[in-house]
Amino acid sequence: MSAAHAGSGELTAGVIGAGQGGMLSVRALQASGNYRLVGVADSNESARTRAASQLPGVEVYPDAGSLLSALQPSVVCVSTFAPSHPDVARQALQAGARGLLVEKPIALTWRLGRDLFDLLASQHVPAVVPHGLLVRNASAEVLRRVLDGEIGQVEVIEIESGGWDLISAGIHWVDFALAALGDDRPESVFCACDVTGQTYRDGIEVETERARNSFSGSTVTRGASSSGDGKTVIACGAVRRGRAR
Repeated sequence: MSAAHAGSGELTAGVIGAGQGGMLSVRALQASGNYRLVGVADSNESARTRAASQLPGVEVYPDAGSLLSALQPSVVCVSTFAPSHPDVARQALQAGARGLLVEKPIALTWRLGRDLFDLLASQHVPAVVPHGLLVRNASAEVLRRVLDGEIGQVEVIEIESGGWDLISAGIHWVDFALAALGDDRPESVFCACDVTGQTYRDGIEVETERARNSFSGSTVTRGASSSGDGKTVIACGAVRRGRAR
């Protein structure tokens, strides 16, 4: 009998990725009375060792495929490094997952994200991408005041992500800026990236090869504009210089 049907009406859960984001899902699942955590997978040996010591009774696997094949959990939390999110989510769907949590960003491009959304819709599988910044009391109050026009007309929104990589943590601020625009579309977007350093998250280098191969020089600036009404957004994504582990 698979773990997904271990008890009448019980929702079992598996977490793919035992790093910082994955362990947040682990703790949330343990605190909930609606799910039973049955397995954790991570390709990093030290992460598996840590998970095994902290989670007695929970099976630990070296990869997503092994966990999904053995346990077939009802709900899967995808907390791997960003470029792998769509592929791991698809594996979970193929294994019969009835619900997904996929860490942000759900994909690196609009097309990949749209394809995954379409697949989820076709299979009637609910999914969520956690953007906690949108529901915290302080940030929700800021959004309300901006959208109500209380602070006046918004002309520029500037995002600086100097201590974290844009692809992982900085995406929260991009999402927050889009929420602050409401129904308006940005009139223009400007981005400056420093690709001289390397940033690591959970042992994974998160800078993209596309950025390395396309840009030259110590500091790279690229701008793009699109037609539309509304505000101007200035997004500055800066990667820390040097190596941070």
